[in-house]
Amino acid sequence: HLYYNLLSCNKLLICNFQCLVQHLTELNPRTREPLRFDRRYERYLRPAGLMGLANICRAGLPSIDRALVSALVDRWRPETHTFHMPCGEITITLQDVAMILGLPIAGHAVTVNPTEPQNELVERYLGKAPPPDRPRPGLRVSWVRAEFNNCPEDADEETIKQHARAYILSLISGLLFPDASGDLYTFYPFPLIADLENIGSYSWGSATLAYLYRAMCDACRRQSDGSNLTGCLLLLQFWSWEHFPIGRPDLVKLKYPNVEELEDERDRPTVGLRWVVGVCARRAAPARCYEHFTNEFDLLTDDQVVWCPYREERMKELQLAPICTQDSHLWLTRAPLLYFFMVEIYMPERVMRQFGLHQVCPPPLRDTSAELHWCRRGRVHNDWAQKHKSFVDMWEAKEQDVVMEDRPYDHSSYMDYLRWYRRSTRIRLCTPKRISNGHKGGASGGSAISDSEDPFRASQLRYTPRAHLIHSVTDKLTVLAKEAASQKSCSRGKCRAFVDQVTRTCVEVIGELGGSSLCDIVDLVPCSSTAATTAAEPEAEQQRDKEEDIHHSMAPDQETESGLGSEKRSRSRTRRTQADRTVQTRSTGKRKRGRSGSR
Repeated sequence: HLYYNLLSCNKLLICNFQCLVQHLTELNPRTREPLRFDRRYERYLRPAGLMGLANICRAGLPSIDRALVSALVDRWRPETHTFHMPCGEITITLQDVAMILGLPIAGHAVTVNPTEPQNELVERYLGKAPPPDRPRPGLRVSWVRAEFNNCPEDADEETIKQHARAYILSLISGLLFPDASGDLYTFYPFPLIADLENIGSYSWGSATLAYLYRAMCDACRRQSDGSNLTGCLLLLQFWSWEHFPIGRPDLVKLKYPNVEELEDERDRPTVGLRWVVGVCARRAAPARCYEHFTNEFDLLTDDQVVWCPYREERMKELQLAPICTQDSHLWLTRAPLLYFFMVEIYMPERVMRQFGLHQVCPPPLRDTSAELHWCRRGRVHNDWAQKHKSFVDMWEAKEQDVVMEDRPYDHSSYMDYLRWYRRSTRIRLCTPKRISNGHKGGASGGSAISDSEDPFRASQLRYTPRAHLIHSVTDKLTVLAKEAASQKSCSRGKCRAFVDQVTRTCVEVIGELGGSSLCDIVDLVPCSSTAATTAAEPEAEQQRDKEEDIHHSMAPDQETESGLGSEKRSRSRTRRTQADRTVQTRSTGKRKRGRSGSR
């Protein structure tokens, strides 16, 4: 629905610069409930690294918010494998996969060449032959559920293993790699699941991320209603709740298991479990619909995003399972992600702020290869390990290709990144709107603000879209602030003080509205108090105090100046000081008031 070209100069140029002209609809999420859990499966789940995912399923999976995930996918960019938000790029990383689901990152690439026919493998490891009426390779969900949902109480060890394989298949092929049809368990992972002792030797975390990346790359290019969305949507939804306030339920109280009573530390919770076992009360939002979430993401500001939700002090309280952090040395690898026929480029260097590290501007660009995106599944018996051998070798050497960055996150350098980012891509994704007949002249002639939505439609949605209104106001205030700042050199006395006041007021209002162009004008007003510069305010306060101390120390020398010109300059400085205090007093507690006495 949005079409872009990727230039070699690392700048994203929009080809179709119009707002969404078609009415996009919600995607159809595809995911399946796993089979019933049995404690006898635990001895196979723990070494496989799937105990965290099983605990989440046991506690009860939340329903997928299709409006929320659809609004997120609309902001996905296949060229960079990141979500393009108004406040910068952000994406799902290997750290998120490990912390939320507790899946292993280290291990072999999830790709194998099956040597036996599907029916023989299923009958050998599940003990029963699947029905012949299969439209394509895979196992019908209805058949697997009917045969393996309940493990007999008096089952022998071999029967327990067969049911454990079926349960793991429902976890992996139902939640991590769901089929687009919704009624089949894909057969690709089954040869790896069959060997219960070696399931944990594969990187299920990286494969899950590769599958989700590909699913979002396909879904964001949809051109028809009713398109499906596959991938691990449980991961996508939990990730969104961790990072954004939009659509997030409130955690009133957590009912974590008593960690001290657990026999095995591998049974400890993951971050994702808190969104299941907590008593969640959904916010009484005016509307929980696709248009509402699209509008809210269009207004997302920097201070609303939880960029680093897994801080050490916070995670220590949760007493997480060791698997959540045991592969942390691989979170910044640049090796490609693989899942059988899929190869997806992983680019943590574009989202270094999520790791609390310095963001290079512009971020390095790596080709996501449109040819790889067109590589479809084909036959189950294709030797994908051989076809993608070069990428498999890169994954095996993943520890040698890691982003090396020791500098911590710096807000001032991130503002430089935002200037580049907002000039290089599109950050607004407004819902379609009607323009009134009397105001079609654009910003220069008449009002550029559209009429409200149709009254009946607005009453059905029970909210008024405001993204386009706020964007129009901030754009006009930005123009006014730049014009006022450009007149400073021409102004004197009271006129200059008024120009300063107008400029600062515009910047303050733009910051409160979450204006996207704030980073382009904040340098024009060194003492501005804005929402986007709150992270840098402590240093700004210290710098202002130093400057005021310098002015105080210089005051006696200045008072000895003689002549009419000296008196005029002194009166001008006094008026500017009073104007500065007037503007500082207007801010709501974000800035210190001016010092008493003259400089």
